[in-house]
Amino acid sequence: MDNHSAENEYIPNRSQHIRAAKSAIRLLAVFGVAFTILILRFALGSVSADASTGLPDSEATYKAAQQYIRENMRAESLNFSSDGYQYAQKSDSVYVIRTSAELRDGDVVKSIDYSVLIKYKGGAADNQNSWLLLDISRN
Repeated sequence: MDNHSAENEYIPNRSQHIRAAKSAIRLLAVFGVAFTILILRFALGSVSADASTGLPDSEATYKAAQQYIRENMRAESLNFSSDGYQYAQKSDSVYVIRTSAELRDGDVVKSIDYSVLIKYKGGAADNQNSWLLLDISRN
């Protein structure tokens, strides 16, 4: 009879172990999904940065330069040329953008060439706070 009571005690302990194992598997699955989402979000979060270096691409740099030109000019309308822009990287995180813009002030429209020297400080390339204006000049 002692053998029979030991067997009855073993079965409830076994079911408790199975429940604990299933709970542990669920917890690991939740952590695995959360980790995968975190990694994907980090990997895809820097859409406008070069994946190999983490530095912004020319288009993100050009958009940041456009914003500095807009802030510098006080005009009713400022349209950037459809001809595009020139892009150069001076060092690891310092860039030169040359572009032209049409400045409209009332009925007067004139084209102005700009040269913008900006530094990428890190962070999201589409965030203006990630950039530092070093120099802006009219050519």
